[in-house]
Amino acid sequence: MQVFVQSIDGQTIPCEVEEGSSFGDLMHQLEDVTKVPFEHMRLSWGIHCYNEESVFTPLLNEKTLVLNARLPGGVIEPSLLILASKYNCEKMICRKCYARLHPKAHNCRKRKCGHCNNLRPKKKLK
Repeated sequence: MQVFVQSIDGQTIPCEVEEGSSFGDLMHQLEDVTKVPFEHMRLSWGIHCYNEESVFTPLLNEKTLVLNARLPGGVIEPSLLILASKYNCEKMICRKCYARLHPKAHNCRKRKCGHCNNLRPKKKLK
């Protein structure tokens, strides 16, 4: 079965795969052609992303898959997470003018709502 892969630089690469083989086999073939490491590859077609264990189906015959780079991520340092929550989440919100106020505020500082005391805590991020 023939499958076309559009690489990162835009060129289309024809590949011959068997129907029962996995996407990992195709990624190893592409590693030789594109010189992109196997760990940094991600194949997709439309909105579907395929991992190494996925198996080819006849629906993918003569379709063009897109080769994307898998971006490495990391864990946010705990001290940065605390700092971000302090400056972004721990606030009070005025119910009339939606002004963001410091956590210990009792009245709004804006003139347009009349310095009202109708405040609520800011909703937490999920």
